[in-house]
Amino acid sequence: MTTRPTIRGQGAASACVAELCRRLTGTVDHIGLNVRADNTTAVRPYERLGFTHELDFEEAVLTAC
Repeated sequence: MTTRPTIRGQGAASACVAELCRRLTGTVDHIGLNVRADNTTAVRPYERLGFTHELDFEEAVLTAC
């Protein structure tokens, strides 16, 4: 999720994620997301919403040979 620089830090993204989680609760087995571990600006709000670290992953891009 990205937000406009002018509204960052005001809780808009957290409010959207919280509402999405509220709507999904009871309709899905789990709710997950991907975020770079070094993006602490994003990690902290997700943790406040109850998300926990489950696993690390690597991303690769295959280009035409």
